Amino acid sequence: MAKKLSAEEWKRRINEAGSGRYEFVRWSVDGEFGSASKCVVRCINDCFEWTARSASLVDSGRGCPKCAGNRRFASEERINQINSLDNIEFVYWLNEYKNQKSKAVVRCVLDGFEWSASADNLVNNIRGCPQCAGQRRWTAEERIGQINALNNIEFVSWSDVYKGKGSKANVICKVDGFEWNAAVNDLVNGGYGCPKCAKYGYDKSKTGYLYALRSECGRHVKVGISNKPSRRHTELARATPFKFNLVEQISGDGVKIYELEKHFHDKYESAGFVGFDGCTEWLVCSNELLSELRGLSIEHE
Repeated sequence: MAKKLSAEEWKRRINEAGSGRYEFVRWSVDGEFGSASKCVVRCINDCFEWTARSASLVDSGRGCPKCAGNRRFASEERINQINSLDNIEFVYWLNEYKNQKSKAVVRCVLDGFEWSASADNLVNNIRGCPQCAGQRRWTAEERIGQINALNNIEFVSWSDVYKGKGSKANVICKVDGFEWNAAVNDLVNGGYGCPKCAKYGYDKSKTGYLYALRSECGRHVKVGISNKPSRRHTELARATPFKFNLVEQISGDGVKIYELEKHFHDKYESAGFVGFDGCTEWLVCSNELLSELRGLSIEHE
């Protein structure tokens, strides 16, 4: 005849079967214990408590039903779980809520985009907003709008028929007029800017230098910016089809220097040069232009 186990022995065996995954809490009914008696156990991972027969726990060693995704959550519990996710809020159930496969309509709090997904996928897979993740199927018109909203980039045409995020668009840089083509997803989500500008890109977070170069003939002045002016001047000396001299140079906060250069190019007449590096930054020289440049140098002395 098998020996009847004590309550303490059952507790020890249940904890042993749990192997650090769950632990005995109490018997469901005070004074009742044994193989058929039920007890409450607690998950070590998330502190979820559930009830099971002691023999089932010892023999099967099954873990927390919540961790295993087997727990039946009420509608309100699922709504609370969804609302606790980052940047996602519950809107309504697509149909009557029944279980983890029931679909919920949710909204991204960042861009207001709405989509539907099963409760289980939302809570356990944490895929997030498909629009933010670049999975939404955009129309050609929407993509053109996104491209035109980028800094200094303007849409020209599609290289071929628009089909999706891999479709290539022909675009033009508003800074130097350079044209190139790139996949629409790279432009909108990859941060791919003008490859010509990127060659000697300007970092606004670093100290900036505004410089003025005057052509040897004296009729033109180039106003440009760089984080490394000496290297930039060397590059320009190789690329420019005429000689020039450095006449003014000041340094300062990267953003302010950037805005200062824009001021000069908006205010003064372009020389209209094309076909060489930095050609669009050359301006028609005038006494007013030279005077303003000298005034900047005096301010920074």
